[in-house]
Amino acid sequence: SGRSAPPAYVDRVQPDSPAATLGLRPDDLIVRIDEYSVRSCREFREVLAKFEPGQKVKLTYKRGTKVMQGELTLAEEKQ
Repeated sequence: SGRSAPPAYVDRVQPDSPAATLGLRPDDLIVRIDEYSVRSCREFREVLAKFEPGQKVKLTYKRGTKVMQGELTLAEEKQ
């Protein structure tokens, strides 16, 4: 198939990270960041790159069959 990039499932959540604050859990599926749809891990990274650390974004994600939303403040990249 032409789709080599896996869907943007949450792999792990760092304690005290913005994702943890939002309540994201492993196996949640990220589907949108603000108005950008996210269909793969690669798109997730590409969309995040459009924003600056410290910016608030609206995250839409699925947990099982439930669609959930929350606001996330982007963290600084750790070097």
